[in-house]
Amino acid sequence: MRIRQLLLLLCFFIFHPSAADNSLKHEDPLADLERVIQACQASLSDPNCDIKRLPPFLVESITALQESQRKLEQAGLGRGSGKLARNVTYFTDSITDESEDLITLSGGSSWLLNRDYFGLAFEDVLVILRDDNTAIIFVNGDSYRAKRVKGVAFSKPGTLATIVSSLGNGAMLETDDGIRLFFGSYEQYDTGWWLPPYEVLIDSAGLNMWHLDSMKKVWIESIE
Repeated sequence: MRIRQLLLLLCFFIFHPSAADNSLKHEDPLADLERVIQACQASLSDPNCDIKRLPPFLVESITALQESQRKLEQAGLGRGSGKLARNVTYFTDSITDESEDLITLSGGSSWLLNRDYFGLAFEDVLVILRDDNTAIIFVNGDSYRAKRVKGVAFSKPGTLATIVSSLGNGAMLETDDGIRLFFGSYEQYDTGWWLPPYEVLIDSAGLNMWHLDSMKKVWIESIE
């Protein structure tokens, strides 16, 4: 979640009457609000999801995400035809602070890595969640197993796949389960250089693909 959204969320919590009432009942109101958000992310019908405590923009975001997940589960499809490979949830962000094996992202979450991070701050990251508190973080051509220390991670659905063949100088890529991805001439400057097999992440709309080894994102023209 971007800094502006986080500030809006904090302001809503501080000044909204229902949030103020709840703050009297809990020693750590922000931690309690985080639990409410996590419950709503799991399901809006979760008994711990008090939707009245959330600002409208967050409710809309969670609703859209769950509707997208529902359609994926029903159809098993991305844009066009072809079944999705491995369904995951992910988010993109950037590093604002780093100290050995601990990094903090601009969205406010902090992650303990399985080894020291020697890169720079302000690097873009791609975070693929394994569950609520663990993830694989891809940054600058490297990957880390990570555990969430604090903060909320707002994720969205995507698909992990393996590219097994490339045709037409990267104009068409094929995944290991037979999905064919087509790219325009500009994107082929990247897709034409990548040699299969390699892992990619495709967003749920079938519009963007990340090459995990390089963290490059390319626009998908169509899927068959």
